[in-house]
Amino acid sequence: MNPLMLSESIDYKLPEEKEKSGYVEKKFDEIAKKYDLFNDLITFGMHRYWKKFVAKKTGLAPGEKCLDLCTGTGDIGRAVLKFQPQA
Repeated sequence: MNPLMLSESIDYKLPEEKEKSGYVEKKFDEIAKKYDLFNDLITFGMHRYWKKFVAKKTGLAPGEKCLDLCTGTGDIGRAVLKFQPQA
């Protein structure tokens, strides 16, 4: 058995094509509850600093808009609103 092949080392089976959407949604729901805590732990809190840094450096002028692609939890968009409320 190849130790790098996870599917060989445990009893795991990928979902069928028709089940993938529900499977991914369920997994995301499980992970989302602890996502920020996980980021705090693995980055020693630095991810919070970088999000604030990005939000402050957007340079948005009054009335300009910000589009957060692949927003995830939406925390960067909320930080932009906090630090650039005129935009």
